[in-house]
Amino acid sequence: MASRVLLVSLLALSSVGLISAQAVTELERRASLPSKAFAYPTRKAEPVDAGAGGDVRPVRVQELPSLKGESISQVHYVLEPCGLNSPQLHPRAAEIVYVIKGDELEMGFVEENGPSPRVINNTLKAGQSMLVPEGLLHWQYNRGCKPVEFISTFNSEDPGVLTVASRLLSIPTNALATTLGVRQREAVRLDSDQKQVAAPAIGGYECLKRCGIDIGEQLCKGYSCGDGGVCMVKFDRPECVCAPNYVRDASTGKCVKRNFS
Repeated sequence: MASRVLLVSLLALSSVGLISAQAVTELERRASLPSKAFAYPTRKAEPVDAGAGGDVRPVRVQELPSLKGESISQVHYVLEPCGLNSPQLHPRAAEIVYVIKGDELEMGFVEENGPSPRVINNTLKAGQSMLVPEGLLHWQYNRGCKPVEFISTFNSEDPGVLTVASRLLSIPTNALATTLGVRQREAVRLDSDQKQVAAPAIGGYECLKRCGIDIGEQLCKGYSCGDGGVCMVKFDRPECVCAPNYVRDASTGKCVKRNFS
């Protein structure tokens, strides 16, 4: 009876394609791939993210099919002076960073909840590496006045990424307002403003001033305010304000045409 049940189960799995009647070895799988499936022009590739603070070029299974099943992937980063790779985490992989070029890459991560939670922070230069354990919140910030280039390597072909600011601000407004201790309309405004920032972002006032970079131009670079919105620098940070003849809608946080009727 047991053998009959096993046979029926195997036939059912085979019928829906979960198992193959003829197993394919890794050697056979690789033999089916052309030579170009094992190489990728990383530096020349189109970045998946390109904000005022730099650009990001991943090497995942989407870009390099031969990575399938190998439990490894990479991301190539260039951070411009004062550029920030915003706080994020990778739910399925640890990460090790190797700095190719640059001298002032500030990198850190936050430990998980505990009796004495730690913030691990280091400043790296070319030729140095740093580890981020799997699933922990981390960031990279170029404190210098020259571009920084580095490679992140992951122990997964699909590490995933969760950008903390955008994901936090996507939760229901009442939950967000309570979490941050602000009014609901302020939470709406935060969500609206954050969605305008292209990653990697440009850094803060002190760094831009020290590097002699036009503060207003750089902070507003890549910062889209949508119809009726204009980017202005207030209190050392970019902010969308409504253009003349536009007002901010209290429920959406967007600028809408003023109704003069």
